[in-house]
Formats: sequence, structure tokens, C-alpha cells
Amino acid sequence: MKTVFETLWFWPLGNCSDGVELLQMVKAPDSNCSNLLITTRQSLVLLRGQNLTPYWALRLQGLRSQPTPGYFTDDQTLDFLLQIQDGVGMKKMMVVDGDSGSIVWSYRAPCHMKETPATSAVTSDQKSVFLFWAEGLSAASPNSDIILGTEPPSLHHLYLLHPAFPSILLDLANTTGTVTASEGQQGQAPKAIQQPWWSASLVYGGH
Repeated sequence: MKTVFETLWFWPLGNCSDGVELLQMVKAPDSNCSNLLITTRQSLVLLRGQNLTPYWALRLQGLRSQPTPGYFTDDQTLDFLLQIQDGVGMKKMMVVDGDSGSIVWSYRAPCHMKETPATSAVTSDQKSVFLFWAEGLSAASPNSDIILGTEPPSLHHLYLLHPAFPSILLDLANTTGTVTASEGQQGQAPKAIQQPWWSASLVYGGH
């Protein structure tokens, strides 16, 4: 399977009169064709690549981020992490199922940064971890909108979401240490490297 970043191409369109912000070509599973993902100011639409008819559409208010692709569900179809402005100093993170367009995970968090980059990385089991920035979070259910406490706006943290543990969000702390990483071709021994890396602490747990 190709990685997420090998299957996507981006065309930023800016503030067009029709509200279209971004076009993304998304490789369809088990097909040589690519579907077309359209991001507007208020919606996310997936078109079939063969005839450009709608596959699904999701209407969203306050959508300002580029969808971050990754494998969150088990169907090997690319899903998308979105960040939405949700009131003053707040944003909502959500994962949209790439097959149905339904929201399969969401969390509301304090964030005063106008734009916060997000990314994903494919794991060894062909799923993806998602990483995004927000301010300090407190214990709460990952699918609730309850915020039990915040930190000053200047203290932003990097958080990791793993699809195998959707009720757990990890707060990553910058540190320096010896990291064992697998490099090179399959079958080669892991190589120990010394570089800045990330240690993780549990932000919340749920069911």
C-alpha cells in the first residue's frame, strides 16, 4: 500500500467567488481512478473521479483547515482529520469517514492560534496516527464537547490520536533521548539514533 502522501495532490485555489478553497485528488481503493475532494468555506464534498457525481457531502460551518488524510477506520479508505473554528478561542477536531462522509471522532479544545497545522503518519498495521496542536486539555470523553480546564493561550501542546485507541489522546512533550527506529529495507536490524524526540503522557481515557 502506498503512503497517504503518495496518493494525494493539492491545488490551493484561494478565496474564489464560489467559496472553493482546495481541491485534492484522492486515490480510490481497489481502483486506478482518483476521486476529487473539494473543500469550501462551509462544506466538504467527495466527487467520483469517473463522472464527477457526488459520492458524499458534509456541511460544516467554520471550516478553515486543509483536510489531513489518514487511515482511521478499518476499510482502507482514506479518512480526513478536520479542524473547525468553534467560537472564540475554541476549535473542534473531527475525523470524517472517507467512505460515508460521516463523523467518526470529534473533540472540542481551546486554541487561540488562527492556523494550526496537522499531519498524519502511517503505522506498521496500515493505519494512521494524527497529530495536531491545541492548548492544554483536561480529562474528558473524546466525543464530548466538555472542556474542564485550560492553560494560558501561549502554551500549545502537540497531541496524538491513534485509531486503535480513539478514547485516548496523548500529550507529546519535546525531549532529547536515544530512540530506536527501524530504518532501511525490511529485515535489517533497527538502528539507535540520538535526536530530539517525543515522550507522551496520557491526557484522558474513556470508553
